[in-house]
Amino acid sequence: MATARKLSKTVADNVRAVARDRGITIAMIINETGIPERTFKRRMTGLSAWTTDEINLVGKVLHLDEDATADLMRPKRASGVAT
Repeated sequence: MATARKLSKTVADNVRAVARDRGITIAMIINETGIPERTFKRRMTGLSAWTTDEINLVGKVLHLDEDATADLMRPKRASGVAT
């Protein structure tokens, strides 16, 4: 259970970082993915786990290719490089 929570937090942290770097708001992600706001917020706070479909949808909104979308699930070092 702790592993799933840790993965959800990792994805949320990475989504925030990439969105910030690209000037994309959370509201834009919610609108463009079609993920209900309540569901999205639960994912972003770690209260429920991300699905692979959701991660792929978010990756598209963030203009990430498949490899970069997979990187959303990898912890980042302080330098921002995937470990």
